[in-house]
Amino acid sequence: MGDPEYIIRDISNLDDYLFESQSMFDCLDFVFMDGDPNLLPWMPKAEKFALLFKACKATNKTFFSAGIGLTLLVYYCATSFANLKIVNGHGKGSNISDINTMNEKCAGR
Repeated sequence: MGDPEYIIRDISNLDDYLFESQSMFDCLDFVFMDGDPNLLPWMPKAEKFALLFKACKATNKTFFSAGIGLTLLVYYCATSFANLKIVNGHGKGSNISDINTMNEKCAGR
């Protein structure tokens, strides 16, 4: 066996490792994911991280996480991988007591 190879990617150049038939995903032995913990799993900016996380889960690939990776783990364990649209708090969520102050535009009416 040769020396281990480490591939470091950020969200802007992750596409070739997203799980598709032509991707490099199968070449990975381990996936380590870390990123801004303030990036919420349902936000569009987190979509690529979410795809990579779901692929790791579906294939039982070893996955170590911190920051956004840990947030994804908690979110998907709590929702059973549901894709929820968060409308309160401008997509960031808010206190449950504030739910009554949502206007019709936020509620998608």
